[in-house]
Amino acid sequence: MKRNSYGKTTDTITKVAIGALVVAIIGVIGYTALQFYNMPEYRTEREMNALAKDYYENYFYDKFVNNLGDNSLFDAMGKFQENGMERVYLRQLLVFDEDRGGKLREVFDTAHYKCNTNTSYIKYHPKEPYGKTDYTYEVNLACKES
Repeated sequence: MKRNSYGKTTDTITKVAIGALVVAIIGVIGYTALQFYNMPEYRTEREMNALAKDYYENYFYDKFVNNLGDNSLFDAMGKFQENGMERVYLRQLLVFDEDRGGKLREVFDTAHYKCNTNTSYIKYHPKEPYGKTDYTYEVNLACKES
């Protein structure tokens, strides 16, 4: 009895077609993930979180410690642990680092998505032992599609 064989050419074409299909599926998944990653809602939230961390750890904390005077860090920060510090508004965050703030304005104020810099804020809550990275924060973004 004779077996039917499709040959090596057909097997190669099938493997190439399956490979191309897999690459196409991965490309579509990657493109979709990139679109979600760059959605204005997610992008502004990511940038606000990065800005909050940068502001507290590289600007505010050092200024706060340098201005303590005779007060101890424990006493000064302890007052804010439960209720948090004063709100830091987005408009303030955008000007504390002129180089970075100018670039970030484009993230928070686009033709299709705008954040209110007067009502969007971060509120910090320091935690013991009150080091540079010992804190939590709340983010309130007031943004809307236009």
